[in-house]
Amino acid sequence: MMLPYVRIFIQQFVVIIGAFLIMLFNTPNVFVLLLVILKIIADVFMHLKMHRVSSQAI
Repeated sequence: MMLPYVRIFIQQFVVIIGAFLIMLFNTPNVFVLLLVILKIIADVFMHLKMHRVSSQAI
């Protein structure tokens, strides 16, 4: 039940930290690419975790 909320929290946290780093270093292209890569990794991890939990429940 809490998995969607964890994903939302992580997403908001990454956006806020990413925006801060973009403003601080004034290099948006590098940080946008880094954020996209981190989001893909987090999504794959959460997807695998969610399917492991749901497959064990069956």
